Amino acid sequence: SLDDTYEKHTCDILLNHNISAKKKKYKGLVPKHCELRCGSEYTLLRDEFLKIKLNKRDIKDKKILTVFISMGGTDNININIQILEKMSNINNLKVIILSTTANKNLNSLKKYVKNKTWIKLYVNSNDVAYLMNNSDFAIVTPSVTVNEVCFMNLPFIIIKTIDNQKDIYDYLKKDFLALNYLEISQLNDIINCLIENYSLYLQKIEEKFYEKR
Repeated sequence: SLDDTYEKHTCDILLNHNISAKKKKYKGLVPKHCELRCGSEYTLLRDEFLKIKLNKRDIKDKKILTVFISMGGTDNININIQILEKMSNINNLKVIILSTTANKNLNSLKKYVKNKTWIKLYVNSNDVAYLMNNSDFAIVTPSVTVNEVCFMNLPFIIIKTIDNQKDIYDYLKKDFLALNYLEISQLNDIINCLIENYSLYLQKIEEKFYEKR
């Protein structure tokens, strides 16, 4: 069975590949003989990630930084535009932002980014790994996307937008930069903190993700 919300299952093998997944949380929820495969060492990744040759991360001499933004395909709370509005006050940033046709606010987003040369919008992209690899840091939801940015060794900020992201959010906020959507006003300070401590967050990714693989 595949599970990420700690539900009851009758199975021989259970997989929860969220970075925050813990075997002990399944006590009483699965048969005693069930083999639990939990955490980032069991991460499921599309072939596009496995085929990418990773760039070495270094922003020391860069004049313009590229930010990868993915706040989920539907973006029900329309947070993409709020993020972009905050970032418009930061100099020397270029933005790659992902969305899908399932986003009910997609037309508004397209209208917002139009004629803004510092923003590139991708809809239903099949080149996510490539775009991450050519970015300097990411802003994502606390979801399986975190597994992808960690695999790409890409420093990140998480923004929690819905309740079912709480488990990953709580797990990561101890060591990484994290906001919930009500704290979006703090985003500029958080971005500056990431840039100033870039090598530290690269190291944290290695400690929390890479060494487990």
